[in-house]
Amino acid sequence: LTAVATALAVVLLTHTFDGDGGLIPSAPVYANFNPVTKQVTLNFKNRTVLWINSTTEVTGSPEMKGSTYTWKNGVMLNISSPSCHGDCVNPKRDNEALQHCSLVEWTAPSRQAITNLVDFSGTQWYGGPQLFNQTWPLATDIPVQPFQSNMLGAGSERIGPYLSSIFASSDGVALVVDKFTPLHLGFESGSGQLTVKAQTNAGGSGESSVQLKYLLCAAPDILSVLAILEVVGAVPLPVNTPSNPYGVPDTSMFKEPVWSTEMRPAADQTQEGIEAFGDRIAGSGFLEGCSALAGCGQMVIHHGWAGVEGDLVFNTTNFPDPVALVQHLRQVGLRVLLSVHPFVDPKAQAAAEGIASGYFVKGPDGRPGLVDWWRGQGYMIDVTNHRAVEWFSDRLNTLKSTYGLDSFVFDGGESGFMPDGFSTSAPLHTAAEYTGN
Repeated sequence: LTAVATALAVVLLTHTFDGDGGLIPSAPVYANFNPVTKQVTLNFKNRTVLWINSTTEVTGSPEMKGSTYTWKNGVMLNISSPSCHGDCVNPKRDNEALQHCSLVEWTAPSRQAITNLVDFSGTQWYGGPQLFNQTWPLATDIPVQPFQSNMLGAGSERIGPYLSSIFASSDGVALVVDKFTPLHLGFESGSGQLTVKAQTNAGGSGESSVQLKYLLCAAPDILSVLAILEVVGAVPLPVNTPSNPYGVPDTSMFKEPVWSTEMRPAADQTQEGIEAFGDRIAGSGFLEGCSALAGCGQMVIHHGWAGVEGDLVFNTTNFPDPVALVQHLRQVGLRVLLSVHPFVDPKAQAAAEGIASGYFVKGPDGRPGLVDWWRGQGYMIDVTNHRAVEWFSDRLNTLKSTYGLDSFVFDGGESGFMPDGFSTSAPLHTAAEYTGN
């Protein structure tokens, strides 16, 4: 204790390394509180030091109870050694892996934001969300923004469709933000400072508190720390259930080329134009030795094939015989995929059915809300409603069997299309959950 700062030395079970790279258990994580600046600093030890500085406002000196610190304005900090609690696949192995990690949990009244500034300087960091200017390692500025998926346009500074809150450094430190944190994320490439902030949206989440929760892990190198994250489930592992089956998809979908009509001239977005496109691909020698049963690539028929968006019925003006189109493309050696999305035009027949059945995301007034998307306005399917998902899935299966399609490309599921104040039947902890569902 000094007149300037009260140091809270929180010694927790993490790891650092000796000169030979061997594990030394019980290296500390320190939490230091400075009552003058009202800031808390976490010092996570590895061969380098990872500093995490909290700019969240706290009042007075904290009350200490175990490994939890509580300030007068309701802000709490808990740092603990995580454990499986019976959820691990292999408890002995997984609990040993968790000894490399510490769990940091900040809690504050919902009206407050919790902000931690993480020093990423001095080493190379990988991971994070998709960006328009994607760099590897991370070296792109990210303005602080809600951690939700967005469409990416040229020069966009927004976070893109693919979301990951996992960061790992070249010297074996990992930071993983919990998926239920209402996260705002930012990065300054010059200073190497990552901003992780928990903040509910303007309309409020209905929760009485807001929480910023993340896992810190350390290992000798990046491959080792990623292996630890996989074991403890911080890197999601597939769970094979009837509602969420997994396995190795048809490998030809990865190994063989994908052609798309998206970038073709508008005049070619017709049955005749797409058949001619397939013929040109075959005539260029890309599909030699292929057959209708075993194609050598995929043709994605992108937007514009539908009559009214959301009805999942072909536009018969531009596509007078969709079955013949699919057969033609398969005959030259291409599998056929349709691009689909979760939007339903108000003029679609499906709109009336969806409204009556409660299948759409609701606006602030509690009624199905219209959102703006690249083809106008539409209702968004409520993916938290199991009956709505079954309705959408059944209609896709009918479309697939009617026209002999091979599969679909799912587009437009970015949570950035959903305005603040819109709601789903099952509450979303974060906007990013819409895309995940």
